[in-house]
Amino acid sequence: MTWRTWRRSLAALVGTALVAVALVPAASARAQFWDAPGWGWSPTANGTEYSSPRGTFTVAGPIDSVHRAHGGGTGSLGYPVAARNSQTTQHGYQTFERGVIYSSPAGTFAVRGGVDGAHRARGGGSGALGYPRTAEVREAASHSYQAFERGVLYSGPSGTWATLSSSSITSMHRAAGGGRGTHGYPIGDEVQFLPGQWLQPFERGYAFVETNQGRIPETCPAECYAVPSNGSYWLPRTWEASEIVRLTNAERTANGLASLRENPVKSALATRWSGKMAATDLLWHNPQFAASGGVMSENVLYTSVRRGASYDAAGGAASAVRSWMGSSGHRANILRAGPTEIGVGWIVRPSPRIGGGDHRTDIAWATQVFGY
Repeated sequence: MTWRTWRRSLAALVGTALVAVALVPAASARAQFWDAPGWGWSPTANGTEYSSPRGTFTVAGPIDSVHRAHGGGTGSLGYPVAARNSQTTQHGYQTFERGVIYSSPAGTFAVRGGVDGAHRARGGGSGALGYPRTAEVREAASHSYQAFERGVLYSGPSGTWATLSSSSITSMHRAAGGGRGTHGYPIGDEVQFLPGQWLQPFERGYAFVETNQGRIPETCPAECYAVPSNGSYWLPRTWEASEIVRLTNAERTANGLASLRENPVKSALATRWSGKMAATDLLWHNPQFAASGGVMSENVLYTSVRRGASYDAAGGAASAVRSWMGSSGHRANILRAGPTEIGVGWIVRPSPRIGGGDHRTDIAWATQVFGY
């Protein structure tokens, strides 16, 4: 073989090899990227394929876009743990290590953290709240919310709680400025505590909706019926009520008993009764407290408080606890071993009858309920 012939043969051989190398990737291979041993991903024609010990799943379309916006597999949502689930032709979701991405006509949004847990506990996308219609909105370091088709989930220091679009309480809360408004974030879910009557506790107040006139048994004096109860209203969550909880637990600790946990729903029930006593100017035990669920016993009282800047809130709360501890029946309720929870209500109003109508004095109406 001459040099020229050998060179032509070598060139032909190299060209053939180069053609082979160029054709193989185009026909059968794609880029693969590894985040950790056993955890990798590769782009596909319409999304991204992720492989992990949980399996291999494709994330495609708008869900892929939202997932990548949250950092992809190494971001806040992590790797997918299931394939996309289509609930209707327009509604679908995909579950990841640390959250879920939902896609619907309202848009594609991630639900993460405490909001995700609360949303799943209420049935997820097919549950009471439905699909998300906004991303999570952070209003403060420890306060955020996310809107859904049929309500809003608020996440704060006390947990994550819902307001439902079908409820009058949600309308009341929205009218008062929502989470950044007068009453703050919810600290419990809405509760139907009696037929036709609902409540929900918030950071700075309690919302009530009462229908069917909130009728109560005939054991209540006629004055009780003077309370307008067919409608919606707010009552305040007061500092004095929290102080009574603290002082009550101090008495229990001094007597070798466990402290009671304040239950916001029980405090709402107690505040409602204090409001009814204040509105009727009548001291009376709530004939329905045992029917409200989880309530074992109740203490009530009224006490005079000075009006205006000279009012001593701590002194008023301490006076109430001293009065109860000085009465054998009320003391027995405070020092009972069975209860694990407490609720307290405190409402201050002028009294036309008690105290002779002294313009310098208001009357505080206090209620304690104990339960489990």
